[in-house]
Amino acid sequence: MTIDLYRRGRVSLGNVNRMQKLLKKLQSGQKIVYGAIGGSITQGAVASCAECQYVERFATFLSTHFSATVEVVNAGIGASNSLFGAFRAEKDLLVHQPDLITIEYAVNDSTNPDTEAAYEALIRKCLSSNPDVAIILIFTMNRSGESKQHLQTPVGFHYQLPMISYRDAVYPEIEQGVLTWGDISPDTVHPNDLGHGMIADMLSMLTNETAD
Repeated sequence: MTIDLYRRGRVSLGNVNRMQKLLKKLQSGQKIVYGAIGGSITQGAVASCAECQYVERFATFLSTHFSATVEVVNAGIGASNSLFGAFRAEKDLLVHQPDLITIEYAVNDSTNPDTEAAYEALIRKCLSSNPDVAIILIFTMNRSGESKQHLQTPVGFHYQLPMISYRDAVYPEIEQGVLTWGDISPDTVHPNDLGHGMIADMLSMLTNETAD
């Protein structure tokens, strides 16, 4: 992931206050809990090893870059959407009191009229549990470049959350022939190790940019 691709895919830094509070905690060497919720991409489908998944890679970056302990709670479940995520967030994620949450449902959500409301409900539930929790929204894609980020970004802007689009960063490279879909995925949706690495790189770059 180059800096130019990252900048193309960085939708917004949002209000950096929550991220900067998280960084101060990391810099002081305190343990943090990183919780991830989403579909099969977050769960790590088709990654060749647990350490190759974007969630684990991002956690490794945080722990090594800041010399801090990062506990990972991966609440990704395949074939689930943000409505299901909103219903199970308390039991599967928020009970662990995460300091950082990433949300990834841009492939699994639909154009159902309830989609935006469900996505908003999930974010609101996370913030209600802890107003200081740092939340990063991740927008992924399928083989055709389709993504529901156009329904999700307005919610992110409303809550002033940082947002990254793997789709916006990478898909133009496929359209221009710089990459093929097979370079980043073995099927129609799931990133391979390279794709997971790109998502983790974007999260790491956003973290560094927030610290500047």
